[in-house]
Formats: sequence, structure tokens, C-alpha cells
Amino acid sequence: MQKVMVKLKKLIVDRTDTKNNKFYMTIYYEENGNMNKIRKIYDFNQTTDSFAEAVINEIKQKTREKYCIQEDDDDPLCNYVNVLMIEKEEGQQKEKLAGELKRLKEKVKNFKSMKMSTDYINKYQELSTLRADL
Repeated sequence: MQKVMVKLKKLIVDRTDTKNNKFYMTIYYEENGNMNKIRKIYDFNQTTDSFAEAVINEIKQKTREKYCIQEDDDDPLCNYVNVLMIEKEEGQQKEKLAGELKRLKEKVKNFKSMKMSTDYINKYQELSTLRADL
């Protein structure tokens, strides 16, 4: 049985679709010291907690598939991979990801509620460069 350590590193918003209320983002994570990324689309109608949980589950599933040994061995545990999230407390990575998504979502809400055109272009450009360290 293999043991794989996974830690979320950063979230970068590639594009913000304010009309359809969506983030197109890339989430970077470290897997046994190797950096990997996953691209996701976050719809504002989803709850941040369920989205964060789905992202973490997808990362774990992809890691399991990557490290799974397809040998026909006598060891019954040769196909099992133990994927562990590196965190101080259980659920910390999920809470951090959900919290950052809430923060980014608030920035978009503030942008959409702007009544004056001053700094409109600057705020719009700020939306395209949103990022968060996890």
C-alpha cells in the first residue's frame, strides 16, 4: 500500500464571468513534493463548502488513479493508495479553500454593485488577477 501526501498550495482565477456568475480557476497542489494543477469552474449558485469538498475529493481520486499499481500480485493491498491531506487539523484545507472562495465571491459582488464609473476599469482588471494562497 502506498502513502501519498497532498497539500493545496494556491488558487488562481484565470477568468471571471460576471454575466454568468462563474470563476474559471486553476488550483495548484503538491503531491509528494511534485506540483500539479487542476482546472475547475465555480458557479456562484453552488455553496463554497460543497465545491471545496468536491475539489478535494477529485484531487484525491486523481491521485489514487495515478499511483494505483496495475500489477497482478500476491499482495491484496497492491492496488490501494492512501491519500492524506497535509493539515494541522482535520478539514482545515477544505475550510481554507471555502473561505478563499467566499472572499473572491464577495469581490465580484462588490464589483457588480458599483454605481459609479470611477475605477471601474481598475476593479475589472483586479477581478482577472484574483489569487489566493492556501
